[in-house]
Amino acid sequence: MTSQATTSRLLLRRFMAALAVAAPTVIACGGDVGGNGGDAGPDTYRNCGGQQDVKQSYTLCLDASAEASTDASADSGDGGDAAPPNRCFATCTQACQQLTMGILGSCEEVPGDAGTMVATCHFFHPCGRRPAGLESASANDGSILAKHLALSAWMEAASVTAFERMARELEAHGAPARLIASARRAAADEVRHTNTMTRLSKRHGVSPPKPRVRKRALRSLYAIARENAVEGCVRETYGAILAMWQANHAGDSSLRRAMKVIAEDERRHAALAMTVAAWIEPKLTNAQRARLLAARERAIEGLARELAKKAEASLVREAGIPTASIALQLHATLRDTVWSHAA
Repeated sequence: MTSQATTSRLLLRRFMAALAVAAPTVIACGGDVGGNGGDAGPDTYRNCGGQQDVKQSYTLCLDASAEASTDASADSGDGGDAAPPNRCFATCTQACQQLTMGILGSCEEVPGDAGTMVATCHFFHPCGRRPAGLESASANDGSILAKHLALSAWMEAASVTAFERMARELEAHGAPARLIASARRAAADEVRHTNTMTRLSKRHGVSPPKPRVRKRALRSLYAIARENAVEGCVRETYGAILAMWQANHAGDSSLRRAMKVIAEDERRHAALAMTVAAWIEPKLTNAQRARLLAARERAIEGLARELAKKAEASLVREAGIPTASIALQLHATLRDTVWSHAA
């Protein structure tokens, strides 16, 4: 543990030095993690780099036609709310997929009350910038590492859409050309990341699903600022330091080499989020900025609660996911440095 703690401190010093060069002005990256019809993207992202178990109640379909009629009208929504218990599904996999949670690794089901079934859905979660309207997906059977790699590839592919949308919206709102160019460069980075993680996933026997993202109309500056705060300033910033940790600790040598390249790109993406915030937030009203600051704090606190969950042992060993204690140490240092300076 002492060795890991020392490594984390050295890693964070390197990260902070690189971040200061790319984004020397760090201001209040806020984020409203709830409300407003999902403009800020899905808010059910849990245990960044780890796993989450979710309960889902449903009715078992009695015939194929019932399954088809209910499934055809299903819309999981941005908030990740459980499907109403009177909805029927043929399997726990179908019921779990109504939750916007990430990639479904597996599920088990047991009888519930009044003829319902209760599924326990096991979701894997990566770090990255999710676009609003991202629908859930499921991975094929495989090892926990294989599913983690498939999820990572899926998330990288979804991030392509997020940065392409960012570039279009920044351009529509008259942002400086350098910000638009940086967003497009980030999208190109994510294409490379997708290809890399897809190769690793297939090497372990699992083909990643393709992300499905519902279209969105041009959003307000405040809605863009919320998404940028949650997905960029908080989540993606932690994701960048997580990638650096994996580059040093992943037991899988191919993944370790891949993360060395990805970590540098993700550090630039975190810096981009802060630079975007520095351009947008002065254009908001005082009330909007106050909401961003308060909600940003909630997002940071929520991330700490998620990281406190025990990480899957095989992911710690093979993928280099930090243990809960190390993850919380990384989070605390980011709070004392990056996030405290943004207050």
